[in-house]
Amino acid sequence: MPGAWASLAYHGSGIAMGSHCGRLLGQMIAGKREPDDLPAAMRQLPRKFPFPALRRTYLAAAYRWHEWREG
Repeated sequence: MPGAWASLAYHGSGIAMGSHCGRLLGQMIAGKREPDDLPAAMRQLPRKFPFPALRRTYLAAAYRWHEWREG
C-alpha cells in the first residue's frame, strides 16, 4: 500500500522494541534513515509459524528447556 508504514512482531514483550522500532520508522519516514540501515531481520516479512495451533505448546517447552539449561 503506497505511503503506508508499519512495524510489527513484538510478541507481547515489545514495549522497548516498539519504542525503538517507532523511532527507526519515524527516521525512515523523515528521510533520515534508509531501510538498508536496518538489520536484515527487520527488513523482511516474518515467516509463517509452523502449526500455529501448537504455538503455546512450543512456548511452554522452550521455557522449560531454558529453565533446565540455566539450572
